[in-house]
Amino acid sequence: MKKIKRMPEGTGAAGRMAVLVAWIMATLFLYSGVVKIADPPAFARALFRYRLLPDAAVNPAALWIPWIEVLAGGALFFSHTRRAGLFLLLGLMTVFTAAVTVLLVRGKSIPCGCFDPTGGMETGWVLLIRNAAIMIVLAGLFFRGERRTRA
Repeated sequence: MKKIKRMPEGTGAAGRMAVLVAWIMATLFLYSGVVKIADPPAFARALFRYRLLPDAAVNPAALWIPWIEVLAGGALFFSHTRRAGLFLLLGLMTVFTAAVTVLLVRGKSIPCGCFDPTGGMETGWVLLIRNAAIMIVLAGLFFRGERRTRA
């Protein structure tokens, strides 16, 4: 019986491309988190405009969400924490996309607060498609995992 050995992440052109894409996603979420950390009241106002959280939960969410983005984004830079970071970011993006979907169903459009807590892209179909594209990339990286070969 042949032994199965794990190939190190980043092996071959496809592996290096996956690492590069993970680093691009890391930079994207680090930036998104840092701009929100820099102005918590503005991000709290952005969250409040969604009208999805109880008023008492808005400020704690405005403080915690950006740090989760930064932590998860930073985790993408390291192979041993990458899957955990991808899992967290997929969860966040699922919640963000659900919030945008609720607004679409309600027929409302507000600044999303994604990369600019004082404004940014309006919620709508374009934002929904952008979020879906980001989620596809994150899921592709997550499910890519470690490839195995027979020795």
